[in-house]
Amino acid sequence: MSSRPALADHLLSLSAPRAAARLMPSVVAARATQDFAVPAAHVRLVDSAATANDFTAAMERLLLRRSTVGFDAEWRPDAHGVRSEPSLLQLAEETGDVWLLDVASTPAPPLAALHSVMASDAVRVLGFGFAADFERCRFPVARRVVDLRDACASASASGTARGLAAELAQHAGLRLDKTEQCSDWQRRPLSAAQIAYAAADAACLHRLDAALDATAARDEREYRAAAADAPSATVAAGDSAAGSSADAAAAADAEATLRRVREAAARTPGATVVEVGAVPAGAVEVNALCVLLEGAAALVLAPAAERVNLRWLALVLRGRARRGQKRRRGVKLAPADGCASMFGAAPGLVPPCALLGAPVLALPSLADPPLAYASAGHPGWRLLLADPARALPLLAAAANGADAEAAAAAAPADAAPIALADAAADVAAGAPSSAGGFAWLPDPRPFAASLDDALDAQRAPPTVRLLLDAELAVLSRKLRMCGVDAAVAGEVVRTPRDGDGDGAADDGDGAPLNHKWKKKLTSLARVGVDTSRVEGDQRAAALDGRLLVTPRVRHDGLPAPYYALLADDADAQFGEVLEVLGLRAAVDAGALQPLRCGICNGAAWSTLAPAEVEGRVPRQILKSEDEFYECGKCGQLFWMGEKYERTMGELKRRDGGGPRAEYSY
Repeated sequence: MSSRPALADHLLSLSAPRAAARLMPSVVAARATQDFAVPAAHVRLVDSAATANDFTAAMERLLLRRSTVGFDAEWRPDAHGVRSEPSLLQLAEETGDVWLLDVASTPAPPLAALHSVMASDAVRVLGFGFAADFERCRFPVARRVVDLRDACASASASGTARGLAAELAQHAGLRLDKTEQCSDWQRRPLSAAQIAYAAADAACLHRLDAALDATAARDEREYRAAAADAPSATVAAGDSAAGSSADAAAAADAEATLRRVREAAARTPGATVVEVGAVPAGAVEVNALCVLLEGAAALVLAPAAERVNLRWLALVLRGRARRGQKRRRGVKLAPADGCASMFGAAPGLVPPCALLGAPVLALPSLADPPLAYASAGHPGWRLLLADPARALPLLAAAANGADAEAAAAAAPADAAPIALADAAADVAAGAPSSAGGFAWLPDPRPFAASLDDALDAQRAPPTVRLLLDAELAVLSRKLRMCGVDAAVAGEVVRTPRDGDGDGAADDGDGAPLNHKWKKKLTSLARVGVDTSRVEGDQRAAALDGRLLVTPRVRHDGLPAPYYALLADDADAQFGEVLEVLGLRAAVDAGALQPLRCGICNGAAWSTLAPAEVEGRVPRQILKSEDEFYECGKCGQLFWMGEKYERTMGELKRRDGGGPRAEYSY
C-alpha cells in the first residue's frame, strides 16, 4: 500500500484537501508552498508542419469526447501605442498534455483546428480574464467558455478577483511563477523559462477549476451571477412593475398573469391569492427556478432558503434515456428575455405553476411545511398554499387546464412526495402526467458536489457505501469480508430457477437471461457483469450518496466526484481504501457491521444447523462444521473453516490490519 504522504499528495491532486489533511496535515501545509509546473515531457511546441499535423489530430480526438481544456494567449507588451498580436496560444488538456501553438513563427499555424474546438458544444473551455484573450485572438465563436476570474470573484467576500497566481495559491495551495509574464513573446527562439511559464499558465486552470468546484464555488457563482437574470418566484414587497408610465405594458402583463393564477387557485383546494402584507408569519417561501434542459423549459420549485445544485438536477433529469433519444447533457438557467415566452410571467414574478405547459418539478422538502407562499405573477400579490404537498400538484394541473378533481384522485392519500427520478425525466421529456405535468424530485441531500464532500459522508463506519468499477470486483469482495457495503457497477448474481443449478437462470430480480447454464451455479460462478447496467448503476449511486471508486483517473464524464485508486493490485487497494476512509482502526477492532455476502453484497443472514443444509454442502464439511450461514438475498451458504483462517492470515500479513472475515463455499 502507498505511504500516507503519497496518499495525501494523491488526494490533493484529486482536489480533496480536507481528506488529505486528515491523513497528513504536514504534507498539505508543505504542498501549499509548492510551485506548479508542467513536466517537460507533457509540453508540445507546435512550430512546424509535422507538429501542426500532430496538433490537428489531437484536436480531432478532443472533439470525439466531452472534454475540458484550459486556454491562454501570450503577446509582446504593447508599446508606443502599437498593439501587439498574439504570439503564442496555449491549450491544456485534462490528460496533462499542453500544446503551445507558435503563431508568430509557424508558416501555417493550424488555427482551424483550434477554432473547431472553441466552437464545439462538446468542449468546455477554461480561461482567466477571457475578454482580453478572445478580443486579441479574434475567435469567430466560442460555445462553452468558463471564465474562472468570475468564479473567483463570486467566491470572494469582496466580490472581486485578484490575479491568477493569487487565486491559485488561495484555492489550490499552489504557487505560480509569473516572472515571464511580460517578457518579449515575439522573440525567437522562446526560452526554456518562457515555455515552462506558458504551459503552466494554461494547465493550472484545471487545478483552479477543480479547487473551486470542490468548495462548491461554481454553484454559488452560477446563482450569484444569474441572480439578476434568473427568473425566480418572488420579489421583495414594495417592488412594482408599474412604477412609471414606461412600465405600463409590463403592468398589464402582470395583471393578466395574476388573473390566470387566480383562476388556477380557484380550482385548487388550499390555494388562495392574498396581498403581500397578508402572508402569515412562518409560511415557507417557494422559489421557482426556470431552467432549460437541452432547450426544453422546466420549472423547479424549492424552498427559497435552499439552493438547487444544477449538477445534481442535470443528473436527475438525465434519468433513463428512452431508446432512440439523445442523452441529456446539462441544465442551465433560462435567460431573462425568454422568461415570459416560456413561463408566462416576467423574471422575478414566475408563479409555481407553469402557465404555458412547461413541466413542474419540486424538491421533496416542499412536502413538509403546512403553509407556503409564492409569486402570484404580480408584485403586489402572493399565492398562499395550505398543505403544499397536496396543493402543488393540483395547482399544476389547474394551471394547465387539467381536471383538478382527477389530479386530486391521483395524488397520494398521505400527501407524501413521489421521489422518482424516472418520473421527473418523463415529465421533462414531455410525457403525459396524471398530475398535470408535475413530479416530485428525489432528495438532493445524499448527492455530493465534491470529492471532499463524498469522502466526508463516508467517515462514519456504518454509513460507508461504495460503488466500484467492475475491474475492482476482487477488491469489492475483500471489503465485503469486513462488512463494507461495496457494490459493483453492473454486477448481477444469477440464480437457477429450478433450484438445482441447471437450465435457465435469472439475475436475482426475476428477469430471465438470454442463455442457459450447463453447469451448477455456485459461488463466484454466479456473478457476472451486465455492461448495459453500468451507467445506470453509476447514476443511481451518485444520487444515493455512494462514493464512486475507480482504478484510475477517468476523463469520460462520470456522473459525480469519484476516488481514483493509486494502487494497482487488490491487496494494496484494500489497504488504501481503509486508510483513505479512516476504517483501519474500526476493521482491526472487528467487523463494521454484520458481515456482507461476498457474492451479492447482501447483509441479511440466517443461521442454519447441519441437518438444514444437508445435500447443499460436501459431506466432509457437515462432519467438521456445526453452524452455517445463508445469505437472505441470494441464498449463498458460507461457514468458517480452514479457508477462513488462511485468508485472514493473508490479509493481516499483506495489509497490516487486524482480524477480517472470509467466506467458504
